[in-house]
Amino acid sequence: MLIYIYIIETVEADHNFTIVGLEYSTLHCQTNQLGQNHSVAFGSVVIIRDLLFVILVMWSSLYTVNLLYKHRQRAQHIHSPSLSPQSSPEIKATHTILLLVSCFVFFHCSNNFVVFYLFHKPEKNSRLKRITGIFSSCYPTICPFVLLKNSKITSKLTSSLSKLRIIFS
Repeated sequence: MLIYIYIIETVEADHNFTIVGLEYSTLHCQTNQLGQNHSVAFGSVVIIRDLLFVILVMWSSLYTVNLLYKHRQRAQHIHSPSLSPQSSPEIKATHTILLLVSCFVFFHCSNNFVVFYLFHKPEKNSRLKRITGIFSSCYPTICPFVLLKNSKITSKLTSSLSKLRIIFS
């Protein structure tokens, strides 16, 4: 939040005309012209923040995957893989974690590339502003479906609904 104090102070409604120069601009609002010093400082701080937190998310996810792998190795003698045709819960959790992290990193980085391109492009493009909105909403939209995919409650609900459909058909 501290990074965006300057942006919050200078934000105004989006105008119906094109402004040429360095400004922070979204579909619904924009800032006044940023000076060259402010734009370099703002861009540098945002890049450092994003790299720090994306690396932190990736590191914690890989650490969790490593813990799941070690747990599976220790518990492998308890559960024989030949008894159950399903994959282990550790493997399912690992796949879910890796899928979520991959989606997060992809959409976050894609959104940031478009935002920085818009920030440094002299002429603002409303289509690219809409694309940033799409990129920023993709991960929160996809994430619940990925989490529900491996949920036992969801699979039980789906199977019971399909049984009801068969009965009433």
